[in-house]
Amino acid sequence: MVQDMRKGNPTKVLILFSIPLILSNVVSGLNFFVNSIIVGKFVGVRELGAIGATQGANFMIQSLVIGLSVGSSVVIGQYFGANNNLKLKKSITSSFILITLVAIVMCILGTTFVRNILEILNTPSEIIDLSAIYLKTIFIGIIPFAMIIGGSSTLRSLGDSFSPLVISASSVIMDVILTYIFVAIFGMGVFGAALATLISQILGAILLIVYAWKKVPVVRVKFNEFRLDSHISKQIIKQAAPAALQYSILGFGNNIIQSLINGFGYNVVAAYSSAMAICNLAYSPAMAIGNASSTFAAQNKGANDIQRIKQGLFASLKIIGIISVLITGIIQLFSTNILGLFIDSESIDILLISVQYLKILSSFLIVIGILYVFRETLRGIGDSFTPMIMGILDISMRVIAAMILASKLGYYGIWWSQPISWCIALSIGILVYFKGNWQNTTSID
Repeated sequence: MVQDMRKGNPTKVLILFSIPLILSNVVSGLNFFVNSIIVGKFVGVRELGAIGATQGANFMIQSLVIGLSVGSSVVIGQYFGANNNLKLKKSITSSFILITLVAIVMCILGTTFVRNILEILNTPSEIIDLSAIYLKTIFIGIIPFAMIIGGSSTLRSLGDSFSPLVISASSVIMDVILTYIFVAIFGMGVFGAALATLISQILGAILLIVYAWKKVPVVRVKFNEFRLDSHISKQIIKQAAPAALQYSILGFGNNIIQSLINGFGYNVVAAYSSAMAICNLAYSPAMAIGNASSTFAAQNKGANDIQRIKQGLFASLKIIGIISVLITGIIQLFSTNILGLFIDSESIDILLISVQYLKILSSFLIVIGILYVFRETLRGIGDSFTPMIMGILDISMRVIAAMILASKLGYYGIWWSQPISWCIALSIGILVYFKGNWQNTTSID
C-alpha cells in the first residue's frame, strides 16, 4: 500500500510507516537470533563462532548493493514527491538494472576470493574452514539478496512499508524452518545454515518481484522500456556513490574490528557473535525510524515543504527516544537470560563476555537512534555528502579507538570503541542540520 507522507500529522504518519519497518528489522534480527540458537544448541560454540567470524566480510561484499539501494531510494522518493510519474518509472527501472549488475560482480569476486578474505581477517585456524564453507554459500546468494534489498527500498520510497514486511517475514520463516531441518535433523552444520539462507533469499526475491509486478503499476515495464536512462542513472549514482563508499568503508572497517576480535580466539569470537544476534534486534527500531525519516524527508523535499521536514525530524527523535529507553532497560535487566537461550551453562566464559558487551552497547542505544534520524533525514533531502562523512567518521574513529584501547584493555576496549565513534559521528550530523544550508538546496530534476 503506497502512502503519501506529504499529508497528515507527522508523528502519526511516521509511527504508522515505521511499525512495519521495525517489525521487518526485528524479523530479520530474529532470523539471525533463532539461527544462532539452532547452531549453538545443535552443533556447537565453535560453529557459532565460525558464522560470526564471517559477518564483516559478508557486509563488505554486500555494501555496494546496499549503497545503491540507499541512493536509489532517495531519487525514487523525490520523484514520487514531485508527482513526476514518467521519471519515477525510469528511476525504478534504472535502479533495478544497476543493482543487479553490481550484485553479479560482487558474487563473482566474493566466491572467488573467499578464502583469501578470511585469511586477511586473521580468522582463527580452528574455524576458518567452517567460515569459508558458510561464506561462499552466502556469497552465491547476493543476487537474490540484492533484489530483495533493492525491491524493498523501492516500495518503501513509494510509502509502502507493509509489503516488504510480509515478504521479509515469509523469507525469514522459510529460513528458520530450513535451518532447523538442515542443521538439527540432517546434521549439515554451518553449510546447512548457509544453504537455508540461500534458498529463502531466492524464494523471497521471487515473491517480491511477483508482488510488485501485480500490485504496483509503476514497476510494470514493457520490454522496450527496460533500459538504463542515462540522466536518471547519473542522479542515482550521484546519490548512491557516497552511500556505497560509506558502506564499503564501513565494511572494511568492520573487517579490521573483526580481525582484532579474531585475534583473541574463537571464544571471544563466539561471544561477540552471540551478542550481535541480540544487538541486531536492539538496533532494529533505530534503523527503522531512520529509514522512515529518509522517506519522509525525500517525499517532502520533492514537494519543497521545508517546514514539514523539520516537523518530521523532531517527531522521529521523540519516537526513537522513547523506544531506546525501553530497550535499554530490558537488555540491562535480562541480557544473561536472553543469551542463555543459545549459550549453554558450560560455556560460562563466553556468556560473561557477551553480557559485558551487551551492557556497554545498550547504554548508548539512544545515541545511535538519534544518529540514524539525523543522518537519514539529511540523506532524504538529497545531502549525500554529510551522511557519507558521518559514516566514514563513525567507522574510522571506531577502528582507531579499538586499536588503541585493545592494546591497553584487551577486547573490553573494543567494546567501548563503538559508543565513542557514535558520539563523534552524531555531532557532525547535528552541526550540519542546525547550520541549515540544506534548506536552500533544490530537489533532483
